[in-house]
Amino acid sequence: MCGSPHPAGNLYNHVDVRAGLANQKLSPEAAPDITYGGKFAHAEVQQRWLADVMLRGRLSVSRLGSDPALDPGDPGRTAWSAGTGASLALPAPWSFMPSVASLDVEANEGRGFASQLTPIVLGDRGIGAVAPALTWWFVPFGKLPLTVHARYVHTQVDGPGDLGLLESGVSAIPLHALDIPFLRLSYRYGRELTRGSFREHEVGLSGWWQWNFLHVGAEGAARFSRLSPTLRARGLSAALRLEVYWGILDD
Repeated sequence: MCGSPHPAGNLYNHVDVRAGLANQKLSPEAAPDITYGGKFAHAEVQQRWLADVMLRGRLSVSRLGSDPALDPGDPGRTAWSAGTGASLALPAPWSFMPSVASLDVEANEGRGFASQLTPIVLGDRGIGAVAPALTWWFVPFGKLPLTVHARYVHTQVDGPGDLGLLESGVSAIPLHALDIPFLRLSYRYGRELTRGSFREHEVGLSGWWQWNFLHVGAEGAARFSRLSPTLRARGLSAALRLEVYWGILDD
């Protein structure tokens, strides 16, 4: 039920908690559409370990509402994922483009979109995943901060063959030049490399209020997916989010 977040890129100590609702409509060829939804929650803690290394842990839980048309005999579906990861600041190739390499691993038990690392196609049951990623920041013309990432996600499933997904994305703070840095737009594209059928486009919007090291906000995303050659999906999600930072001003 959760969409895949962008890979961790910042090098700050923080706690990130979010909770929300998700809805998805499946559109099989020559069959009626199926709509279902549920609730999800996600928590992450990140702490500096060395000068340029961050360690983190995360936990996600989702609950799918009952839908006999989707899964007869299954009155509801709860899924979870738990993982850990690390980020390392890399020497910037140019002074204006800092970059971070990150690696995340997780164990999960879920079908649908429960995993925080990759959307698992319905029918597959996730077991675990590993995801290396690179993230860059730059500010073209000094006016539009951009964050760009590329990530490969390899997921082991309880079925025939693993899943490999390559994704990339960009996010921007469009009103930065007007001194309004509290609104972010994002776009992400994911493509399955192993079985070759999954494709997804995601457009997101988030806004937040900041008071010292406390951020409170809301975010939403729309997803347009091809799950198989004969099955497409459209999804929406919305969540409230709380972030607390510390140690930012420490040497």
